[in-house]
Amino acid sequence: MTCKMKNHIICSFIFALFTMLLAGCSGRSATTNTTVMMGDLRITVGQTSHEGLVEEYLWDGTEEGLVIDIPDVTDNGDMITELGGLANIGVPVFFKISLKPFDYGFEDWTGAYGKPIPEGTPEYEEA
Repeated sequence: MTCKMKNHIICSFIFALFTMLLAGCSGRSATTNTTVMMGDLRITVGQTSHEGLVEEYLWDGTEEGLVIDIPDVTDNGDMITELGGLANIGVPVFFKISLKPFDYGFEDWTGAYGKPIPEGTPEYEEA
């Protein structure tokens, strides 16, 4: 093999590697994305593309919550384009439905100092 042929192969390999790395970035910021909560949706917005992907829906366990309404744009005006997708430098993020934590929008069933309310007391009847 001649020196010219070796240089051609090395340059082709570097170009192919560089192309794959760029394709993996998918237009999103290579450093930081912004995570936004819109109602019960967690949305990640790329700083360079200003496009969002829905990462998670927090379900409250009710029958009304079975219908998921996903808007076209965020409150900041960024387009929502995907359910899941590639974030940061091409890391896959899957859309998931999670049960809303009990301390996030549910009533508190504990009394003073975090102790459980015993049955038969007036506080229990009010709760």
